[in-house]
Amino acid sequence: MYNEHRSARLDTDGTHGACDRYGAAGRRGLLLLLALLGGVTAMVQAQSITVLTSGEDARHCSLAARLNGALEPSPVELAYCDRAIDGASLNRHDRAGTLVNRGILLTAAGRFQQALDDYNEALQLLPELPQAFNGKGNLYFLAERYDDALAAYQRALALDLQERHIAFYNLGLTYDQLQDAAAARRSYEQAVEAAPDWPLPREKLAARGESADTPR
Repeated sequence: MYNEHRSARLDTDGTHGACDRYGAAGRRGLLLLLALLGGVTAMVQAQSITVLTSGEDARHCSLAARLNGALEPSPVELAYCDRAIDGASLNRHDRAGTLVNRGILLTAAGRFQQALDDYNEALQLLPELPQAFNGKGNLYFLAERYDDALAAYQRALALDLQERHIAFYNLGLTYDQLQDAAAARRSYEQAVEAAPDWPLPREKLAARGESADTPR
């Protein structure tokens, strides 16, 4: 659900220090890029985690990440996530899921280091959580660290990401940045195969004069 007009710098060991650097500037860059793109067809996609059993705050955080993850989150939406994470009612799985959901919203807000910290903490709780790897892939994509993005998306797929079309589409965008047209096409075709009714990969194929049914 994201792209960025400039690259993001990430402290990948999970330490703090740059977390407030990309607040308003990051949001301005994100909105500028959306205006330039005229839509969502070139934006990397996130996958939220549904949290239903750990209180209203966690549920609202989950819903915000799913419905509004491409937009700058409101203070109220982030507050839902903060209260859920700071409270004591979340089990291990739901805490990890809520960290991923907050990471999605923080990425949309341009607060990239804080988002990375949330994904890393989620992986400390559940080391094989595919949505966290997909989220980290999005941050690497924004940072123009495309090889790291590929590895993260591929790891998400290896861990059986539920909405596999999202990771395939993100792989396609990343291969496009690496100017590997054949790999990008394969990834978009895999996204179409995984979710035939989802328009974004079909639009990417159509933009290059191809379709999912065009012979190789």
